[in-house]
Amino acid sequence: MCVDLVQERGVLLLPASTVRSELTPTSADRFHLGRRSPQEGLARWAAWPEVRG
Repeated sequence: MCVDLVQERGVLLLPASTVRSELTPTSADRFHLGRRSPQEGLARWAAWPEVRG
């Protein structure tokens, strides 16, 4: 699923364990949508099932 999502929609899903912050603790049961445009990332991810048909 993750390979298809990045190839078809340009959305890369990574486990929360790959994201570290020196400012706050990072929960291992979350995902991150990015810093530049979280709204765009979420919209692309939400549209992915529609694109696949």
